Amino acid sequence: MDPGMDGLDTYKKIIEIHPGQKAVIASGFSETDHVKEVQSLGAGAYIRKPLLLEKIGLAAKEESDG
Repeated sequence: MDPGMDGLDTYKKIIEIHPGQKAVIASGFSETDHVKEVQSLGAGAYIRKPLLLEKIGLAAKEESDG
């Protein structure tokens, strides 16, 4: 990400280039309105840090199956 960009800005840029791109949201913060907005744009599961391999795997599987 460029300095000053957050995950929402980054995902907006990604879907400009590749509409429909799937994504998993990971953060150390609680779920916010930004997370909900990213999900409304098409991103999928939200996982909270610390990232456990099992959580990452389940979230990726959910997105690939969806």
